Amino acid sequence: MRWLYITYDFNCFLENSGGGLQGPRKFLEYLLSQEQEVIMIIITDKKGKICSLELPIYWVICKNKNSVESWFKLYNILKILKDKVNKIDIVYTFGYLSILRKLYSMLFPSSLHVGRFLGTFLTFSNLFQKFSPKRLLELIVLKMSEYIVMTNDGTGGDILLKKIKPDNQYLFSLNGVDKKRLNLLNTLSILELRKLLDLPEDKFIITNISRLASWKRVDLVLKAYSNLLKKYPFLKEQTLLLIVGDGRKREELFNLSLSLNLSSNVKFLGNLPWEKAIQVMKISDIITSFYEYSNIGNVLLESLSLGKIVFARNTGFTFTLIKDRETGVLLNKKASELIKEFPDRFMEIYTNSDLRSKIEKKAKKLADEKILDWEERCKIEYDWICEKFKARSSSK
Repeated sequence: MRWLYITYDFNCFLENSGGGLQGPRKFLEYLLSQEQEVIMIIITDKKGKICSLELPIYWVICKNKNSVESWFKLYNILKILKDKVNKIDIVYTFGYLSILRKLYSMLFPSSLHVGRFLGTFLTFSNLFQKFSPKRLLELIVLKMSEYIVMTNDGTGGDILLKKIKPDNQYLFSLNGVDKKRLNLLNTLSILELRKLLDLPEDKFIITNISRLASWKRVDLVLKAYSNLLKKYPFLKEQTLLLIVGDGRKREELFNLSLSLNLSSNVKFLGNLPWEKAIQVMKISDIITSFYEYSNIGNVLLESLSLGKIVFARNTGFTFTLIKDRETGVLLNKKASELIKEFPDRFMEIYTNSDLRSKIEKKAKKLADEKILDWEERCKIEYDWICEKFKARSSSK
């Protein structure tokens, strides 16, 4: 089949992209492994270098990626493609690009449209209590998509989809993890990895891995850790907090760490290649995840797959994977309460090796049972889309 793969952000396709951004690239790689013909269009503000993929790429360069101007430029490229290839079987688009579904149908009448969404903010929003044009547009875009593939990122997308689409018109699924590459890390001990990463061998390491954006709430991690050291000062010599990632909030967070007198206990490691970030994850004693909307992202899935204890804020549907004192530590959703309870919840884990071991084993067991390898996850999506396409073709 011939696929037209239209996306906004080429960062998804950088060789070392991590977190939730793995999904779009993994599925594209899977399509190519199945010898599918793929034509890619990237709408972005500047052209960049992406990972080596053998496929034709068309660039739509526009300052505002969601503007009418970008859509006109996209339309011009689509007309060129129509003249070149004429027939497209699957039009696979990301986010707001589903709003142009009628255009895709007009240019490629026999094509099937799939809108790909990495989650939703709509489940916990009330459009009628607080009007939001952005949320209203998201709802319109979802309704306009012919078929939908949405990531289960813990924001309750399935609840929303059940209200606006028949069950057979959407696929709702967790991301996968790269189990083969994760297993390769087991060849090195934690002690060896700490030496390799130039990290102290004798410290209890707390790690936060995320983009440094406001809704990731890394500020809460710093404030909770500061409260821990105030209540238990002896931990200043025994613990270390690692902040992995970069983003707009980096300077603000760094200054916050200074104002909290954490400079000797916090290391900002910046962006790391996926493999190195996973190595840091493996040598960590606990992982923190205090996101505003939900914590079911690839950091949590990979942490569980490595048998790590995740301290997670109880937002969204995080509780479906993190069961308190069973598969992790579930903290209060309210920021002030989380900061207040963190020291004692930490000490409960720090001082009880039996509890640590129990949680680690149950986390790993949960991951083995519930979280798929990326290849299996992509196959489910690919088979589902192919089934819809065949049903459409046979009905004509």
